[in-house]
Amino acid sequence: MLGYPFQLDLAFIAKLWERLSRFLVGRDSQAYGSLLPTIEQLTEVCQAAFWASLQKQESRPVTFSLAFIPPDESPNAFTFERAAYLNPESIARLAPALHDSKSVIGVWPEDGQLVIWGFTSGTAMSTSGSLPYWFVDPNMGWPLTIQVQEPGKLIVRAQHRAVALVSCRRVAFLEEQDRIWETALWSKIPLGLDSLIGQEEHRLQIFQSLFKIAQAARAHGRSGMLLVVPEDEEWKNSVQHPILYSGRAPFDCARTCLSQYVSGYESPLSQQGDIVDHILSPENIETYQLLNQSLDAIGQLTAVDGATVLTYGLRVLAFGVKVRPIHAERRPDRVRLTEPIEGARAKIIAVAELGNTRHQSAAQFVFDQKGAIAFVVSQDEKITLMTWDDGLQVITAVGHAELLFN
Repeated sequence: MLGYPFQLDLAFIAKLWERLSRFLVGRDSQAYGSLLPTIEQLTEVCQAAFWASLQKQESRPVTFSLAFIPPDESPNAFTFERAAYLNPESIARLAPALHDSKSVIGVWPEDGQLVIWGFTSGTAMSTSGSLPYWFVDPNMGWPLTIQVQEPGKLIVRAQHRAVALVSCRRVAFLEEQDRIWETALWSKIPLGLDSLIGQEEHRLQIFQSLFKIAQAARAHGRSGMLLVVPEDEEWKNSVQHPILYSGRAPFDCARTCLSQYVSGYESPLSQQGDIVDHILSPENIETYQLLNQSLDAIGQLTAVDGATVLTYGLRVLAFGVKVRPIHAERRPDRVRLTEPIEGARAKIIAVAELGNTRHQSAAQFVFDQKGAIAFVVSQDEKITLMTWDDGLQVITAVGHAELLFN
């Protein structure tokens, strides 16, 4: 075990190992059981990644993804002739070579000691039903991954599920995404009004698309706002006129690509493994790439000052839009704020406490347009998701929503 000036809480590591064991071994012991680290190995990997995240290379912070997997299980692996010992310095030296790529640093025990054997530019593929229709981040497919996107902050993943957050201020387990989706998004996506959302199962495809767009909005490094609205003209009552940038082409490409994925599948949720084969088949891989490029292009629009307006059917209506209240005297005064952290309690706060002008504008929009949802990206890359809760009759905001798809 490497020595560090501060150690992670051992009780937290023990609970983390139990959860990883449940996710990896409980679901498919033949495929993933042998890839579960020991508690000691998990502690060492987390410690090394955490301290590596605090280092800099040529005055720049390092970002990286680290996977616990042997080289013979890794597609497109670049294996070093001489493995490097796992320590913060080795990780920090290698990280710049993989910056802004989808590669992950490979870690595995060798002669009883954890080493960095190389890296891989591919994702572990599976048809066991563990993969989403496409990946918000391809690294999600690894059995165990630790992601670092900012100093002192780790996201621990099992397969495509974000399990835990480790930061300088706290360690916490993340709430399962299904609950956030169900309470904040699921009921907002209308069925039958768009050919792309013809049945219940199609809502998951829209979730994946919206999260991919939000990730692209986060990646451009500027703050931004994405407003998702029903297929009607009501949203225009909540924005200033004239609208400088409006129109639909060429962004309808995302709709075309997405519709190809569900053709021939009556129940995508129950045939997820087949969907993966379908999407990644040679005849569909080009469409897969084009879809991701199209969603990225929509996300890039949020870099323009103002909001990007998108329908639930992925039609881009406008960008650079300025939000205004329908009635000047009717403004929201409170928000119900939650976080995707296990055990976190929802609290009622004043709208002014939610954030800057962009956050307050988004709150105003979903207050006036109760069928809409809003994603707000801050300059520090934090994402707040907002919508109107019909049951509680209040705006619900999900803070740190980036943890849902980080």
